[in-house]
Amino acid sequence: MRILILLAVALFALSGLGYFAILNSDTIFLYLSPSLSLNIPLWAVMLVFSVLGFLASELRSLVLHPDRFFQRFRVSLEKARQQRRIETYRDFHRAVLSCDLRRVKRLFARITPRRAPLDIRVKNLVSKRYIWDTPRMLQGFFQLRQEFPNELEVLLPYQQFTLEVGEWGIAEQLSHEIDRLAHNHPEALMGLREVFVQRGDWPACVRQERHILELYPDGVIGDQVRSRHEQRLHLAAEQEPELLNNWSMKYLPGGKKAIKHLYSVSAAISEANHLHQNGQSIKAAELLRTSFEQNGTPRLLDELERLYTDTGNNQTIYDILERLENSSKTSLYVTLTLARINLRSGNTEEAQRRLQQMQPESSNAAASLYHALRYQLALKLKKPEAALEAASQLTPVNSPN
Repeated sequence: MRILILLAVALFALSGLGYFAILNSDTIFLYLSPSLSLNIPLWAVMLVFSVLGFLASELRSLVLHPDRFFQRFRVSLEKARQQRRIETYRDFHRAVLSCDLRRVKRLFARITPRRAPLDIRVKNLVSKRYIWDTPRMLQGFFQLRQEFPNELEVLLPYQQFTLEVGEWGIAEQLSHEIDRLAHNHPEALMGLREVFVQRGDWPACVRQERHILELYPDGVIGDQVRSRHEQRLHLAAEQEPELLNNWSMKYLPGGKKAIKHLYSVSAAISEANHLHQNGQSIKAAELLRTSFEQNGTPRLLDELERLYTDTGNNQTIYDILERLENSSKTSLYVTLTLARINLRSGNTEEAQRRLQQMQPESSNAAASLYHALRYQLALKLKKPEAALEAASQLTPVNSPN
């Protein structure tokens, strides 16, 4: 501290002397020989001696403490390198965000690939999706995973990519590995759920969804899972009838009411299937109609549509659906089901009439089906503009199977 104070006082004094020397134009006359003399400004002399003093102190430090001197030099050099490295990383991230692939390649080469941080290497690999095909991307992720095992920074984007391209076996393996490293990680749980959906393994799917809803009941994940959970419970009960025997619905709002509702719908579908197998298709259709009027579950309409198709487009079953459409307890799904039947049977006029008389809200679950049917109708009628308009309204929705 004392040295710093003395240095500050010396600098202040020298600056004051220099200022007055410049102000008064003070000079020093230096006589070297009869033919050579110099007239040097005082401020220049002071500057030269200050520089010489600094160099002398540095030389003294080098002679007395060479290790300390070179250590300070190395630290300064490393700071400069670190600053350049940080600027390069910042430019690389900006290039990735702007999808400037040429700049990404150039900056990544400057970073030195093998010495680049893991996050830089992952982002560089992910950016290759715009120029590499699926097998090459999978190979790139596999090699990076081999080099950095048990790293979530590699496993998570690897899993998301496999889900995106439909590599369900690899996606399942990666989801289990992520769950092992970070138990109950939401991406691992959602990945396994998607694998079960694609395989049509509905009992495993609903068990996974129950686990997700118990851990993450709120937020986007909870809403996404809950929106299709009841319908998938019906599908699971068809594959595994004893599934609902000890099934608890406490993880859902109104759990007791929900399980009773589920039991009644499952029982109606099961009984309708039994009647249909015994040749009593009309009685089965009436049972499904009654059950739908009681609880309004769209799954029952799907069963009615299946009965209509299995019986060779039985007009009586079609009339049952029309009675539902004209009743006071009608649902958008009834009209949509009839419009879908009309489209499949080639009756475009009836399908168009039904679709024109309804306009579901964009937030309604029936909206996606409505726009999908409009799109199919426009294709059948060869109206490309109407088809494009309907397609623009479509939103990705998970199909029940």
